[in-house]
Amino acid sequence: MPVVALTGTGDEALFAEALRKGAQDYLVKGSVDGDGLGRAVRYALERGQQQRACRESEARYRTLFERVPVGLYRFGKDGGILDANPALLEMLGYPDCESLQATGAVGTYADPQDRIRLQEALEQAGVVRGFQTRLRRRDGTEIDVEDDARVVRGPDGEVLCYEGSLQEITDRKRAESDARRQSAVVAAINRLFREALNCDTEAEIGQTCLAVASKLTGSTLGFLGNVTEDNRFDVLIFTASGWNACEVPKSNAGLLLQNMEIRGVWGRPIREKRSVIVNAPATDPVRVGVPEGHPEIKHFLGVPLKQGADVVGMIALAHKEGGYTATDQEVMDSVAAAFTEAPKPQTRRAGSARERAPLSHAHRARLRLHRRGR
Repeated sequence: MPVVALTGTGDEALFAEALRKGAQDYLVKGSVDGDGLGRAVRYALERGQQQRACRESEARYRTLFERVPVGLYRFGKDGGILDANPALLEMLGYPDCESLQATGAVGTYADPQDRIRLQEALEQAGVVRGFQTRLRRRDGTEIDVEDDARVVRGPDGEVLCYEGSLQEITDRKRAESDARRQSAVVAAINRLFREALNCDTEAEIGQTCLAVASKLTGSTLGFLGNVTEDNRFDVLIFTASGWNACEVPKSNAGLLLQNMEIRGVWGRPIREKRSVIVNAPATDPVRVGVPEGHPEIKHFLGVPLKQGADVVGMIALAHKEGGYTATDQEVMDSVAAAFTEAPKPQTRRAGSARERAPLSHAHRARLRLHRRGR
């Protein structure tokens, strides 16, 4: 209910106290007539209605802020979080706003420079839509998000804060990445089969396969070879970068790559008959070291080449920045299967079978990736 304070003194401190406690106006006895009192009452009623409408609007806003299934935030120029709704807290794994505020906006960015780039873009344009970045959850895991934000300025144009909405797009980004990878694998296998039709030797086919494998996985070193009848290993193809990095005299290196005993880290895919990732070869229990002058192996991915249940060769890759992943392993399993099925010079068929081979095998590769959820 609107309140008009009526007192016998004109004390300004008393007036301020009355307004603070909810009075809409303050009148002094003896200095107000009937018209003045009427105006004061009307003003009090209007102001009361405005205040009630304002409270209701704030309540509706707060309800929306609390219940909307999108992460909403407001943070200051210094990166301090001023407010965050429950959806954002859940997205980032925080129990309450206070614990998120203790971390601050700076601590939630996987790359702190992204926050700076966002602020610069906001201060220049005022509004930014679709800004993609990675955020770090409370448990240390990272998620992909898309940010729509705006800058809030005061009457003098000074930046007061930034506010916006976040949507998690981790699944979407993963699906996009999987689609690109699948497309790249199919294109690579098509290339392998197309070029195999024009190769005169198995070494030429192997060179194409190794080039395809290195590009798909980001490897800088690699080799491809055959298992001999007496269960030894002959290297057939070596990447140029690996050969150039090798300081073993070239006359000796050629001999060392033939009739090799299958052992150590590189021999595991052949012995175990499955693809193997070793991202720390130097500490692997079966490591036997490398010859003097041979480049040190930082990361290793080996994939056996099979004919039925028998291992007849291997593709070995090394030195991928950051190490190999299960995805690299799955991709290379598909490439290895395609290589063993590729038409060899001595068994190459002519005519329509030749033309159908790339499409047929690329389709089978796609099915293999699809069955693995890729």
